[in-house]
Amino acid sequence: MSAHLIQHFAPLEDPRIERNKLYPLPEVILLVICAVLGRADDWQAIEQFGHDKLEWLRKFAPYPSS
Repeated sequence: MSAHLIQHFAPLEDPRIERNKLYPLPEVILLVICAVLGRADDWQAIEQFGHDKLEWLRKFAPYPSS
């Protein structure tokens, strides 16, 4: 995987309310893509994937609030 994938999503407009943002939108998108490819099939499974693979995900993005 390449950091270029994250950069690809950087120009997207983030519709979330500023005070509710824990992670930049490209990091959220990266997590969702990886989790779904890893067979996560709902938001709870995506969250669990994020917790389980956090150190691996940090190879591609900082995920500083965890």
